[in-house]
Amino acid sequence: EIKTYTLGATLFHKKPLNFDLLIAQINNNIKKLNNDNSIEIDGLNIDSDKYIIVSNGKLLELTKKEFKLLNLLLKNYSKIFTREEIISRVLDTNKLVSASAVDTLVSRVRRKLEDQKPDLIETVFGLGYRINPKYYLYFNKV
Repeated sequence: EIKTYTLGATLFHKKPLNFDLLIAQINNNIKKLNNDNSIEIDGLNIDSDKYIIVSNGKLLELTKKEFKLLNLLLKNYSKIFTREEIISRVLDTNKLVSASAVDTLVSRVRRKLEDQKPDLIETVFGLGYRINPKYYLYFNKV
């Protein structure tokens, strides 16, 4: 058994096989593979591979920078990002960018999300921006 796992197996079954257990494990692994780069928050679906955000069946149009900001915050949902971090990770660092450009970008994303999740992005005064902690429970689903 140990050798099987060291060679890369994620499941191991002894005979006789329990097919119900095997099917449940396969389905669970398929879900994990399909959802690695997508997040679902109560009717809001974000697929970071396809750069698609769907809100209650309606496709949201986000610019590349807006999507990068939202994706950054969602992938690191419990971290507070300073304006400087957002500038270096989302905006064009080859240009001189002011901190107010970050505020404008956040405002545009909030406006596009206002029908579904107007409070998804939270301002932490004096520090920066993060995902509102009330949504953390959606990230801890297995």
